[in-house]
Amino acid sequence: MADEDDNVVLRLLREIRSEQGAQRATMETIDGRITTIERHMEDVKESVAYALGLSAHANVAYETTGQRPDRLRDTVARLEARIETLERSR
Repeated sequence: MADEDDNVVLRLLREIRSEQGAQRATMETIDGRITTIERHMEDVKESVAYALGLSAHANVAYETTGQRPDRLRDTVARLEARIETLERSR
C-alpha cells in the first residue's frame, strides 16, 4: 500500500513537472513577444515625439512669421500717424 501511495505521488509529481515545462516554454514565447512589442512601442514613441516636435516647431515658426507682418503693419500705421501729426503742426 505504501509503495502504491508513493507511485501515485511520483506520478502526480511527474505530471506537475511536465506541465511546468510546457508552461515555461509558453512563458518564454510570451516574453519574446512582449519584448518585441516593447521595442515597437519605443519606436512608435520616438516617431510620435519627433513628429510632434516638428509640428510644434512648424506652428511656432508659422505663428512668429504670421505675427511679424501684423507688427510691421502696426508700426507703419503709427509712423504714418506721427508723420501726419508732424506735418499738420508745421
